[in-house]
Amino acid sequence: MDARPENQIILGRIARRSLLDLKLSEKMIKSAVSADPVKNHVIRIWLAYFQRDLTALHDLATSTSISFHLISRADKMIPC
Repeated sequence: MDARPENQIILGRIARRSLLDLKLSEKMIKSAVSADPVKNHVIRIWLAYFQRDLTALHDLATSTSISFHLISRADKMIPC
């Protein structure tokens, strides 16, 4: 399996949209975020929201590199 974060995100999207496999989708997206946590802020926010990880959402909201506007729209984000 391809270990590049971009391809893991694509596989996560396929798992969610085409296969309706939320567990596999979450695994692939989580792996992509772990491999490259600085990139893809929207994916990080979506994953934290999907997992109901309030600590991660708080940390992302207080990060100076991420717009609070993105955090406030987490419930509208469905990148996968």
